[in-house]
Amino acid sequence: MKVRFIWFWSTFDPDENFFLEILKLNNENVEVVYDPNQQCDLEIVSCFAPIRNSNLLRIKHLIQNIPHGQPDINLLYPRNFHPSTKNFKRRIWYGPENLRPPFQKDLSGTLSFEQDELGGFNAYCPNWYELAGILNPYFNPRVGVTVRAGELLNPRKLEVRKTKFACAFIGKPDQVRFRAIRDLETIGDVDVFGPLVGKPVLSKSEIAKEYKYVLCFENDIYPGYVTEKPLEAYLAQSVPLYWGQPDVNSSINEECLINLAKFGSMQQYIEYVGSIDEMAYQKVYEQPFLKRIPNLSAITKILVG
Repeated sequence: MKVRFIWFWSTFDPDENFFLEILKLNNENVEVVYDPNQQCDLEIVSCFAPIRNSNLLRIKHLIQNIPHGQPDINLLYPRNFHPSTKNFKRRIWYGPENLRPPFQKDLSGTLSFEQDELGGFNAYCPNWYELAGILNPYFNPRVGVTVRAGELLNPRKLEVRKTKFACAFIGKPDQVRFRAIRDLETIGDVDVFGPLVGKPVLSKSEIAKEYKYVLCFENDIYPGYVTEKPLEAYLAQSVPLYWGQPDVNSSINEECLINLAKFGSMQQYIEYVGSIDEMAYQKVYEQPFLKRIPNLSAITKILVG
């Protein structure tokens, strides 16, 4: 079986990834091809199309002139996903951003944050699946730890009492995050890291392990849109202060995090965090991240065909 990856992010490794792991479970002979015109059985197209200079200027203008600092995600990606490749038998689309599955005739299926299976055309595939070590152990360079999904089913132990309150790793000027940081500072010090504040970090874990909490709000709020953020905060030996909408059937154990979406207001959320004593904190911290290992059968069906 020959497979080609097109329009993926710059650090994506076509020779070692989540999709290949699934394909190799169902086919002993899987070969990655790189030539855009070479014959292949499966082409997987993501959303990071090459940006022309004219479009780059338009996108830069959009980002700089949106007053709340968080552009509509749909403005940053193409409307159609038609790479100028040839000789593929099947083409599927993978959306690692909060985009709806595209409606175009040359697709055999989609993998996305959309929970609707669309009559078997789509499979729910949040990007944290790639990072959770579901099939094979996965080394996460941003956190500096190796992840195995089976271990995420087990409770963890709070070995050392934490003396620092909370931290945040900020890459985008999102107003909800800024407001949360300001309000959290009424109950404790919040240290902010990331390129936005001129404090880039190599390993989140080395910093976050000293803090009780890591602020990890999603960029968008949409049912099922759960990225790497809560997982990485958890792996960094902290309790995630989260804002997002996991699927009601999610594999994530929501007892291991504190989700703003469960509260009626930011004020209620902050008051609740401020009320947590050491015993209650330990109870949350020691919760496992997963209730169960995600079932990959729908994803496999889309990939294998």
